[in-house]
Amino acid sequence: MSVADRSIDPRIMESAKGEFLQKGFLDASLQEICKNAGVTTGALYKRFKGKEELFCALVE
Repeated sequence: MSVADRSIDPRIMESAKGEFLQKGFLDASLQEICKNAGVTTGALYKRFKGKEELFCALVE
């Protein structure tokens, strides 16, 4: 992850947790995760390379 505003990280993680639990990895949407977290997709991609990296960070 790059250095950025860490205050949005908990919102991304909470949103991702809900999305992955509800829809599973394959059907989870990064756009929906961002929408529910109130962040842009660019903000998410500054922190994670993609859905797989976000999922791995969540289950660590």
